[in-house]
Amino acid sequence: MPALARATLAQWHVDDADADLNTRFRLETVAGRDRPALATLTALRTLRARRDPVTAPVEYTQYELFIRQRL
Repeated sequence: MPALARATLAQWHVDDADADLNTRFRLETVAGRDRPALATLTALRTLRARRDPVTAPVEYTQYELFIRQRL
C-alpha cells in the first residue's frame, strides 16, 4: 500500500481544493509521509474553517493522533 500511495501521489491533482487536500493527506499518511500529511491536514482544516469555524479545527483528529503517534 505505501508504494501504491507514493505512485498515486506523484500523479495526484484535483481542481477542487477540498477534495485534493482531503485525499492528499490520506495518501501521504499511507505512504508514510507523516510530516507532509500533518501539513496537508492543517491546510484542509484552514480551508474548511471558512465554512465551518466550529467543527473544522477538530475534524480528522483521529488521523492527526495516529500520525503524531508514528512520529
